[in-house]
Amino acid sequence: ENGECSGPDQCECYGGFSNENSTSYHLCKPVCTNGCGNGDCIAPGNCVCHKGYGKIADECIPLCEKCSLGHCVKPEVCQCDRGYELIDGDCVPICEEECKNAKCTGPNSCTCLPGYNYTDINSLFECLPVCEDDCDNGECVAPNTCECNAGFVKDEDVCVDPIDLCRAKCLNGFCDGSSKCNCNHGYIMNMIGLCEKTCPDGCVNGECIGGSCLCNENYRLSLANSSVCEPICGGGDDYDYDGGCQNGRCIEPNVCQCDEGFDFADGSRTRCQSMEEIRQERELQQRVKQCAKECNGECQQGYCQCPVGYVNPKDQDHRCEPLCEPQCIHGTCILPNRCECDQGYEFYNGSTYECFHRREIKRFNTQIKQDLCEEKCNNGYCEEGDCLCNAGFRPRADDEYNCDPFCEKPCLNGICAGNNQCRCFEGYENYDNGSACKPSCEH
Repeated sequence: ENGECSGPDQCECYGGFSNENSTSYHLCKPVCTNGCGNGDCIAPGNCVCHKGYGKIADECIPLCEKCSLGHCVKPEVCQCDRGYELIDGDCVPICEEECKNAKCTGPNSCTCLPGYNYTDINSLFECLPVCEDDCDNGECVAPNTCECNAGFVKDEDVCVDPIDLCRAKCLNGFCDGSSKCNCNHGYIMNMIGLCEKTCPDGCVNGECIGGSCLCNENYRLSLANSSVCEPICGGGDDYDYDGGCQNGRCIEPNVCQCDEGFDFADGSRTRCQSMEEIRQERELQQRVKQCAKECNGECQQGYCQCPVGYVNPKDQDHRCEPLCEPQCIHGTCILPNRCECDQGYEFYNGSTYECFHRREIKRFNTQIKQDLCEEKCNNGYCEEGDCLCNAGFRPRADDEYNCDPFCEKPCLNGICAGNNQCRCFEGYENYDNGSACKPSCEH
């Protein structure tokens, strides 16, 4: 196989094949020049690696998913480089001493965290916090964080002497031995530690600021008393309208007390109206509501404005109905100038607005037919519009109003005059009761 027989029990292999290491002289195997460790030589110079190995430069080497700081010794078995150790499948650097305020980024190599600087202190390198502002009278204990020395207090991230701080801020007051600010007479300490002027008579419904009364929301300063804030109703502060309560007075923000004879409009606590105004407004609201529900035109102030061809029905100004001119008789106007007949009624003789009962139409038709019959019926008489032939006559096939004479036997030598009577030609005479004609002989 893969060679030729060159002599008795001798096989000469083809190029790229050899039987030197074969168990049988006649078995020629493919040759891979660099060997095929961790793989199989399947053709000359062609290795197929075993599972977990990959080919690099014709060599099968083990594969590891994570081994950037080491070398792969077996499939998925990583041996870390010197100075690194394997943790959770990754090679991480080893720092023999703790990296305080820093991170171990290489073997025995620390990198300071953000906000810290690498500083040489007595030949010892440490990561110390950095404060952008000088930490006078204190110590920088964390990035941009100062801790004041004993006897100093912090004021906006600066360590100062408490007595200096008190004097700088204690306007309209004085500092005592404990560096506390005490307000002068007529002043009071506010919520942010400043002395501000007081309001001698207080500040009802407001807050005293700098000796003036600042009213709460929805209150205004009374014209009669500068220490009292009055409520505002209706969102306005017009002094001519009692705080926004027309026909009443404001007793709480947006709450009116109506004058006698007045009451609140629907849903309002600030509008006082007369009872007649309330009645009219409620009627308008009802009209608007009914109009919006039923109007097939356009609602304006609760009235239905009808389009062309439509009108408001009597006493019903909230809807529109079609207009027919002239009016529908025995029918209903369903569209402008279009009638629909009542049940049992129909249009007659081209009419589009007057409907007639079917009995009337039948009577009209019968009378017309009767008149036509009486005008045209020949050799007969009329009954309910039908032409009935006289005795001895029968209807003509192509004309219902004409009756032709009828004879049971043919009138030879004559003409049928009806009722089985023949009218004989000249030279002939009747016989057989006038129903036939025979030659006449003169003696």
